[in-house]
Amino acid sequence: MNSIDKRDKLDSVLLEQDTLLPSSGFAQSVMDTIQQEAAAPAPLPFPWKLALPGLGLVLIGFAGILWFMLYKIPATDLAPSIEGEFIARFHWNSENVTLLQTQIGQALLAVIASLVCVALFLKLAGGRSTR
Repeated sequence: MNSIDKRDKLDSVLLEQDTLLPSSGFAQSVMDTIQQEAAAPAPLPFPWKLALPGLGLVLIGFAGILWFMLYKIPATDLAPSIEGEFIARFHWNSENVTLLQTQIGQALLAVIASLVCVALFLKLAGGRSTR
């Protein structure tokens, strides 16, 4: 049996079936929903003009951290031939370890403060979506 015969058989079965009619209140409920969606205000656009400077500062910060790690932490004497490689640039003396430990604490504090701000915003917003 080829696909044309199957399609003809399916069409004949579907044509023999009674037509389906929606319930009495279906059309009205659909129209009510459409009117509610049309009357709802448009979602607020994302404030890119305010976010772009912050994103730029984040990129500058990452570049500064990378620069600090590559050029301010002294290179090891063990691998002078691999000066360009990232791993060979670290020398873990007590001064550098102390510096990194103090920076990690401040970074973690900033991340925790950011998460608290986001959680507070979501609580105040009531979990409503902007859809």
